[in-house]
Amino acid sequence: SAAGGSAVGGGAGGGSGTCDGCVLANGTCQPRGTTRQNNNVCGSGGQLCQSCLSPTPACDNGVCVAPPLRVGDACVLDAQCQSSIGPTARCKQQNLNGAIVYSGGHCTVFDCAATGLDACPLGSVCLILPRIYSEEQSQCFASGCGAAAPCRPGYSCFNLGTNVTGCLPTAINDLNLVLDTTSVVGGACTLNSQCRAPVPGAPFAGGACITEFVSRADGGLVLGSDGGPQPTGNPGGYCSRFCRIDEDCTSTGGEDLAEGLCLGVSQTSALCFRGCASPRGGQSNCRPSYVCERLLTSDGGVLPTGYCEGRCDVPGGACGNYADGGARPCLSTGYCLF
Repeated sequence: SAAGGSAVGGGAGGGSGTCDGCVLANGTCQPRGTTRQNNNVCGSGGQLCQSCLSPTPACDNGVCVAPPLRVGDACVLDAQCQSSIGPTARCKQQNLNGAIVYSGGHCTVFDCAATGLDACPLGSVCLILPRIYSEEQSQCFASGCGAAAPCRPGYSCFNLGTNVTGCLPTAINDLNLVLDTTSVVGGACTLNSQCRAPVPGAPFAGGACITEFVSRADGGLVLGSDGGPQPTGNPGGYCSRFCRIDEDCTSTGGEDLAEGLCLGVSQTSALCFRGCASPRGGQSNCRPSYVCERLLTSDGGVLPTGYCEGRCDVPGGACGNYADGGARPCLSTGYCLF
């Protein structure tokens, strides 16, 4: 609040009682909550009017306050962003692998594209950054930047498309940035972003984690009959991605069955699996708890390259049933009996 003593009403607009706003040097009362107060003329209780300066540059009913935070503003805690943006707002500090720092914190809203629409507040835009930037979710960024409206320190104005600009961390444009570009089909994971894409721009470059436990749509875990989380049969998780051909499953975009191969999992979709060198030969070059399964040709022959899958005796592993309905046994080798 402004320094100075109180003053009784008088002068233009002053009235006959005590001034509930602030007074100018000439004694004129500037009432609270009216257009006669602004960021340069602010105060209450008859004090002398003052200008509102940082960190409280906005006048609100006679009191200098910090302006409400918007998407892209600096923050330390989620609660700071939520107080003005809403309960889904978050204060982001860095990307998942820590290579990109969101300088000073960054108020944003995650999963803004979850409904297929841009769910960002006015003045911001929803972006889905490629997974090469180690980002897990769509999020909101401040939009409308330019020469007359520069981004705050640590952020640069990027052209995002036709007449759309946005303030993104300057580090995204760093040529020495540690990108997530190494293919890890078959690797352990808990997050989709840990299943990194092949070379940027390669077909079907996204990656996804087949998690160790079955997840619900809201991110929670499905519980099994024993009350614990229901396992998927993929210990430690399994990195994969949708694919059309084997080339979609490698880091170079060229065929390399030892790195990854594309196998149909239903009549309409196929997934990438890690290749292995010794079909039906045990773990081979697969991770622990996984075995090298064989692939058959159309005439019943066995291909020299197999694929890594979870042992049938791990939690969640299964062998299914024979055609007559009997249970197919799981052998001590980790393979199902065929």
